[in-house]
Amino acid sequence: MAEYPTVAQPLAELKPRHGFFVGIDSDGCAFDTMEIKHKECFTPNTIKHWSLQAVSKYARQASEFV
Repeated sequence: MAEYPTVAQPLAELKPRHGFFVGIDSDGCAFDTMEIKHKECFTPNTIKHWSLQAVSKYARQASEFV
């Protein structure tokens, strides 16, 4: 088995529970794109995934505050 740096060990030892993996790369340092990604992709999908439609206004406010 390959050796990994200590910080990478949790990911290297991850046991899949689903047939897919979603990783979010915060590449906002090269291009200022994180705001649009959060507003148009991450926040709406979080609201949908966690069934937060009834409180979506507040979920969006919290997301933008953080």
